[in-house]
Amino acid sequence: MQVAERFGYAPSTVVAMVRDFTADADVFFSERRPGPRLAPSKTAARDEVLRLRATGRSVTEITQALSVTATPLNRTGVWEVLVAEGHERLAPRAPSERGALTRDHPPRVRVMRWPKDPLRVDSAYAGALLLLPGLVALDLPGAVADARFPAPGRSRRSAPSSRCWP
Repeated sequence: MQVAERFGYAPSTVVAMVRDFTADADVFFSERRPGPRLAPSKTAARDEVLRLRATGRSVTEITQALSVTATPLNRTGVWEVLVAEGHERLAPRAPSERGALTRDHPPRVRVMRWPKDPLRVDSAYAGALLLLPGLVALDLPGAVADARFPAPGRSRRSAPSSRCWP
């Protein structure tokens, strides 16, 4: 408590400094990250990943091949192993040289035909459809023309026209 007050630290910060300063610490205040430093699954699959890449397989193909072994890896893990060994991306290959498709594309949607008979649906909410007859009766193009707004590109001082747009 006295050390914290004397140097302007919070008591919890002093406790953390004491914890981090140990006799076997090689660097004071070094950041210690918990958890494993190595990924055992990547280490176990490394040789197989490199063997498969030497045969020209892509990351996706290697992932599929490893999925049935005792050391499966996802695409990210395979790519991290390859990058660590200095491998680059493969050049694009012709479709005949690629492996099987990795995903099924959705089937095409059938063409929908407009119903021959009038369609009637009971609804408590008709929404904007009820406004259409009213909008037609308002004669909005005529109302805009009567407002005598200037046409685009013309100054306000030009003679008013009976039409809104040229």
